[in-house]
Amino acid sequence: MKAWTVYAFADPQSGVVRYIGVTTQSPRQRLSQLSVPSMAARNPRLHQWLHNKRPTIVILERDPADGMQAEARWIAAFRSAGARLFNVCSGGTGAPGFKHTDATKSRLSRASEGRFYSAETRLKIATAKAGQKRPDLTERNRRNARLSAADVALVKASTAAGVEIARTFGISPAMVSLIRQGKRRS
Repeated sequence: MKAWTVYAFADPQSGVVRYIGVTTQSPRQRLSQLSVPSMAARNPRLHQWLHNKRPTIVILERDPADGMQAEARWIAAFRSAGARLFNVCSGGTGAPGFKHTDATKSRLSRASEGRFYSAETRLKIATAKAGQKRPDLTERNRRNARLSAADVALVKASTAAGVEIARTFGISPAMVSLIRQGKRRS
């Protein structure tokens, strides 16, 4: 596992810290990544400042137990001391609420077209997700369900043909069969 480094970018003339971050790379590599034009949308003030100045890199902490918590702790300490940081959040979480533009979504979609996971990678993903419950989907499915609990009871009790029941309730005949078998909405 790579070691975390909590770093700061300081104004080269005044030495005032303007940004605090955490990385598993070298802080110089992170500076290069933050300086590219595509990062301007995420944090325009930081991007403009980096464009105009070549900041001094200050290492605040090496290999903390939890890099994200250490970053948040340092940001809180500097802000409580009155530092005017370019950080858009309190640290450790990235930029909450950040959304890609439609143009970026389109570009990312085009870039991933034709990309396939190897059988080994698919197996690793399936193994990692096996047994995980998805309460978010369960709740969403319950909200969007076409049948109430009473309707499900009627489907189970009905002796009519599955096709007729499907037309009556606006569901597929296969769903009627699954409900009757107790595989759905039991």
